Amino acid sequence: MTEHMTEQYFKLLVTTLWKGGYPHEIISFLLYKLHQDDPGHGSIWSPKRIVRDLSHLKLIQLCDIIEQEYPLPKDLAESIFYIIRNRMLNKLEDIIKPRDTSAKKRLQPILKLPVSVTRLKDYFQKIPDANISDWSYKVQKNVREVMTSEGWIERSYEELLFAVISGN
Repeated sequence: MTEHMTEQYFKLLVTTLWKGGYPHEIISFLLYKLHQDDPGHGSIWSPKRIVRDLSHLKLIQLCDIIEQEYPLPKDLAESIFYIIRNRMLNKLEDIIKPRDTSAKKRLQPILKLPVSVTRLKDYFQKIPDANISDWSYKVQKNVREVMTSEGWIERSYEELLFAVISGN
């Protein structure tokens, strides 16, 4: 683990995986953000590149890529990414918010599938790279809202993990 990874960083990462949005939004956001702070890495994932090179892969495969490339020790990455992996075991119809009728209608062909086997391209609308950008913005907005409205900025990392584990 690098020195700059503070408790606040871990709270943001856990909150992103837990309450950032739908799994496809969170995964596309993490891909988009992966290596952005390390321009020397050479593997920056722009929305256009995500659409072109990764949108055909299953979400579970994309989660594997992120987890392997994320700058965390393997055992820590596995335990943190368990949060989203666990959510992806559900059928899509079970995680769509009840009031999100437009998503239910648009995603009808894949509603009965486990989220883990769906692909980013299954969720795209008219302009796929714009979808990636929109999802990234939405995840950041959701995380900011949860961190401030639920007070996670001031509360401890341990309290956050307890809330995740207990499903609150």
